[in-house]
Amino acid sequence: MDIKNEAVLQALRGALRQTPASAIKPPRIPYTAAILIALRPAFRLAEPFDAAVWALLLAAFWGLARLGELTIPSQAAYSTRFHAPRERILGHKIRGLVHATISLPWTKTDAQGGQLVLSVQ
Repeated sequence: MDIKNEAVLQALRGALRQTPASAIKPPRIPYTAAILIALRPAFRLAEPFDAAVWALLLAAFWGLARLGELTIPSQAAYSTRFHAPRERILGHKIRGLVHATISLPWTKTDAQGGQLVLSVQ
């Protein structure tokens, strides 16, 4: 869909006008570094599940990703069309610094996918 096309823009504006207020969710508050700091004591990083969830939160936060781009609603809902399998998570070094790249097959803003790059600072 070419969202720069005037006909498409008019159709989107018309659809927005027809959307009932009850169907529009208010914006969620963003999570911040302060929220992560407050949450950290609740995680037992020696436990694999807690460590995985903590890593997910940090990757989403520092990678500026939406949580829905890195999570799945259930195992049954997993689809390689939308969710990155383990093979798409690559670690590498650039100039001696460790980086990780997650190839996302789909993002909310780009159906063609994107790269989430996490770098040591």
